[in-house]
Amino acid sequence: MLQKLTRETWKKYVDYAYELALCPAKTSYPIYYDGIKTREDFISRAEKAFDQEEEEILLYLEEGEPCGWIHYYGLEEERYLGIVSMSFSAHMERGLEAFLAYVGERFPNCEIDLGFPEENRQALTWLAEKGFVIGEESYNDVFVMEKYQAREEAGGIARVTEENFPLFAKLHSLYEGEMYWNCERLRRNLDKWRIFLYCEGEVPLGAVYYTGDGLAEIFGVDFADGVYRSEVFCILTEAALNACKAQGVRNLVFFNDRESQPDALALGFTCVGKYILMVKKEGFGQ
Repeated sequence: MLQKLTRETWKKYVDYAYELALCPAKTSYPIYYDGIKTREDFISRAEKAFDQEEEEILLYLEEGEPCGWIHYYGLEEERYLGIVSMSFSAHMERGLEAFLAYVGERFPNCEIDLGFPEENRQALTWLAEKGFVIGEESYNDVFVMEKYQAREEAGGIARVTEENFPLFAKLHSLYEGEMYWNCERLRRNLDKWRIFLYCEGEVPLGAVYYTGDGLAEIFGVDFADGVYRSEVFCILTEAALNACKAQGVRNLVFFNDRESQPDALALGFTCVGKYILMVKKEGFGQ
């Protein structure tokens, strides 16, 4: 059964949940064993659930014993559900089934994305059997900024503002597809994002976009014509690293695919695992 935790009860189980979050075979994304997130980060993020109307923390119980922790959010207007943290100590399949049935009934018109480390074969196998498909596979890379020294940048780098946003949109429209952070949402939240364009003359060759303060994440690098270019990737990623250093970012996260991964490693990123996203557009509670 699922039990909703409250401001009065959650602390009783938070250490249990954090210990599970350190085990790749038992947890989901976002991960907490990457060397940059701490126990304090986990506890602080869990506590914020009780100040957010769209968030809940559920405990999965069997015979009165805790078997799982699920911290999720539901954005009804956006028709989207996401996971803040989710781990199981036992009966993972039944716990996932109970959770998906619960949110499927509560949010019948929403989509859900479930990301897991590749080590969590139990969750990945069960979801595949239930009709979920792999939506993304990528390498989870991190960069610790403490010893980073800003590097000389190539010419042609400019931060995206309202004025030059159409140039960025021309690139991003090739990539956004069903991406949550499409051009419209990025433009509405431009104050929360740092987006950099790399142009040759007046021609945009690529763009990089990231968000966050102490812990930041590069969400993507876009290329003209949708074609990966190693040199452009390195120029833009270095621009993001320099901006993060100047901003006071402590740690940077970047999910890379097979094509960009060698360049990311050459720039100094460290791979801490492989991320697998499971998606199902309709009927995920069935």
